[in-house]
Amino acid sequence: MATNYKYSKELWLNGRPQLHVIKTKISNICTETICKPLTDTSYYGINGGFFDSRDYHKTPNASRAICVDTGESGKKITVGGKTFYKNYNYNNTSSNPISRKTAVIYTVSGTKKMTSMYAKTRDNVAAKYPKYNQIIGGMDYSSKAWGTKAYSAPTQRTVLAWSGSYAYLIVTEVAMSIPGLKKAVEQLGLNSANSIVLDGSGSTSMKCKEFVKKGDKRHIFNMVRLFKTS
Repeated sequence: MATNYKYSKELWLNGRPQLHVIKTKISNICTETICKPLTDTSYYGINGGFFDSRDYHKTPNASRAICVDTGESGKKITVGGKTFYKNYNYNNTSSNPISRKTAVIYTVSGTKKMTSMYAKTRDNVAAKYPKYNQIIGGMDYSSKAWGTKAYSAPTQRTVLAWSGSYAYLIVTEVAMSIPGLKKAVEQLGLNSANSIVLDGSGSTSMKCKEFVKKGDKRHIFNMVRLFKTS
């Protein structure tokens, strides 16, 4: 049995779980730029934020959500003939950044903490949390953020939540609207305010020893992965 994370199936309904959850220490997660299907990597975790792609089965063009690991500053990755900086500093684009709910992992007295804020850019986060380590851009649960159609339409969803010293990496088994997703997160005993919604639909994917969800095997820009998987 793994000691650095716990996988579980949650909220059973008619013999089927509604959610798959990886629980781990906040200090055990990071954003990782992969630019390929999550299940084609050796990592454990879930898909990350939104990204730009003309063909989901080919290398993406760029991220559309902040994904920053301070340990990866200046580093690049080449996939499918395209080279990217591993860190992406904006929610949306550099020319038109959008304020979106963003998860921040930062250090206080040697301990990793997690919070969220509305940010357009990496600089917004750095100004408020100068000791940040990780930034993971997402969305909140508001109809304003999603638009009426995407807010109400049931589809596969991905959530990153946190409580105390733990992070919860969550994907749905069944299609959910945004209000339904928020309710499900709260039924886990978590505070939905302490969570962000990541990319969904065919991007929703998870990998750990006990469970694999491939989604549509989209070539996603980044994922939220575990450092220690044993």
